[in-house]
Amino acid sequence: MRARNGSEIVGFLKGLPLTLLVHFFSSPAKTIPPLGKFLIFGLFHLFLTASNPLANAGGTPGQWVVVVNGDSISSRTVANHFCQIRDIPANNVVVLTGIPDKDRITIDEFRTLILAPLMEELQKRGMANHIQGVAYSVDFPTSIDIATDAKKIPNLSQYLTPVASINGLTFFYRYVMTENPAYLSFDANWYARRSIQDTLQPLFENEKSKEIFLELDKAKDWRGMATLLSDQAAKLPKELRSPTHLLSAFLFAKAQDREPCLKQLESAILTGWNFRKAIENQPDLKFLDEDQEFQRLLKLCEDSATEVTEIRAFNARNFYSPSTTITKDQNYGNPFLLSVVLGVSRDLGLRREEVISGLRQSALADYKPLTEKIIFTQTSDVRTTTRQPFFAPAIDYLKKKGLEAIVHNGPLPPKGTKCGGLMMGSADFSLGREMIEFEPGAIAENLTSFGGAMTNPSQTKATEFLRYGAAITSGAVHEPYAIINKFPHPFIFDCYAEGLTSAESYYSSVTCPYQLLILGDPLCQPYAKPPRFTLSTASLIHDRNKPIKLEIKLDPNNESDPAVCWVTLDGRFVAEGAFRPTIALNLKSSPIGTHELRIGLKTADNIEHKFEAALEIQLTDGANAEVPPQWTCPEQFASFEKTEIPIELKGSFLKSDIQVWNRSELIATIPPDATSIPFSLLKWGYGPVEVQLKQADDSGSLLSYPTRIIEVQP
Repeated sequence: MRARNGSEIVGFLKGLPLTLLVHFFSSPAKTIPPLGKFLIFGLFHLFLTASNPLANAGGTPGQWVVVVNGDSISSRTVANHFCQIRDIPANNVVVLTGIPDKDRITIDEFRTLILAPLMEELQKRGMANHIQGVAYSVDFPTSIDIATDAKKIPNLSQYLTPVASINGLTFFYRYVMTENPAYLSFDANWYARRSIQDTLQPLFENEKSKEIFLELDKAKDWRGMATLLSDQAAKLPKELRSPTHLLSAFLFAKAQDREPCLKQLESAILTGWNFRKAIENQPDLKFLDEDQEFQRLLKLCEDSATEVTEIRAFNARNFYSPSTTITKDQNYGNPFLLSVVLGVSRDLGLRREEVISGLRQSALADYKPLTEKIIFTQTSDVRTTTRQPFFAPAIDYLKKKGLEAIVHNGPLPPKGTKCGGLMMGSADFSLGREMIEFEPGAIAENLTSFGGAMTNPSQTKATEFLRYGAAITSGAVHEPYAIINKFPHPFIFDCYAEGLTSAESYYSSVTCPYQLLILGDPLCQPYAKPPRFTLSTASLIHDRNKPIKLEIKLDPNNESDPAVCWVTLDGRFVAEGAFRPTIALNLKSSPIGTHELRIGLKTADNIEHKFEAALEIQLTDGANAEVPPQWTCPEQFASFEKTEIPIELKGSFLKSDIQVWNRSELIATIPPDATSIPFSLLKWGYGPVEVQLKQADDSGSLLSYPTRIIEVQP
């Protein structure tokens, strides 16, 4: 692990020149520059980014897609188990083939072979405005050579090394698909939580305005800079104006210009600035301490007790601005997409059985707050000193939530410890030798150079934490340097304890995640308090010409009340509205046959605690229609015995050939009088395979029959 030398890092911080920032802030954390030009401008449009006001924040199985390497038995096997464990809808599985059998590929290969096919498939299935996250199964390249993108940035910092993780680039899909290297920034993740001071980022209407601003800065023309910012603020969407107004006020204060300073302060407050301390702590405003108008404005400004932005649920359909404010104008914001890799089962990773076991254990932790201590280890090594200044504030946050957290002096927790969470910094270690394990659901974090470099034998890999019980962890795929922006901030545990999912907690706490390989269960949520419920209807066989009535019975032990209800059919978003215990849906336009109807509820607070339930229903065309055809098969199949799985068809099947589907993938075609379906281990994998039979009717529409789970045993 190489420590970065702050004096060597030059450029822009939060869109402002460093020479200007020193006049505003004195925090030592303000030494990492993002690429202002690429962050503020050049936001390209992508077909997936259309805003959908009915979309939901990420956190439920129906809002995640699982990506499978179709040429890998291990990838299929892990995906089979994860989909069953987490109740992932069949239509949410995307199988890709032709994936290179190596750990590192180029950015062009990633775009062509993985990201573009995935995005196209989501668009084709009508899921683009509903999916919140992407979980890659095992046997995908985990590191991506991004040198061709990096070359587009002049004077790129040496600390932004040109190797990224597969999930990091998926998170920045909009930049990657448009070949915009803006993801190469120390502050590219505008969803991430940060200090209030870090939200003070000016926005400019165009590049020319920014260039003029920089020239004024060189000349130390504070009044000119302030005037330009006040003009720019008036042209921004209202929800984005307050930081630019406030910075304009600070610059007018530096010029000792009272009237415009007070006017800009008032504009900042009226457009939403609600952190009084940022105004009170600004030294250039001291000349107004006795000013009655200034004191009136201070009272007008809300006194937020926090010094960091709020914890909030992630939403892939939001456009997040550089100040982290959500905007409706995509010219000033960017969408993201949560992404995690379920595990690594080759090179220096785990056996696939270990990956599956870990996913199964983490699912058991949902809604069960952890009881063991969260431990921060401390040494003189830069691997821990980088994050050590934030240990105490993080522990204070956790204690306010009733959680026990401590700092332990040493590279590892005491021998035999069971952790409810861990943040450490050590290059080489053995949890097994020290008999250290994790409570199910725990986040385990290690800051070191090559924790996610799965072909580099130096340093212990992040998978070591998964092996001993952690639900989720991460590691850098290439030398990241000891820069806190590239690793989870200690308040990751605070985000988790507030009720966010494990994936949301990670991306809430890392402002520069492009190199971070995040491994484990993205849906684990021990601290969530969702509005749990059971879903029922009078009959699972329903005449589609009549509304179907659904009853939602809330769990009497719920700690939160639902505010919003949404509906999906076969993975496609249908509708959203205010919660009602009884729902009537019109499915007249849906084809006859078997469908998965899924209902989700969420709360109205910032965390948006969510819960889903699903029913498999069969739609008929008329009350007197025939009972839909059925079919049966063995519940288990030993793969070494035969290449055919016996089935029995019951009822009036159509005369067309029958398609055999493994979740969302067509794997075989059989005649309408078949008594078996062909088996190929490469097409099925081991574990619980969800099989569905379909037939085309005279119009070419596919008629789906009930799904069956077949456990493929090794």
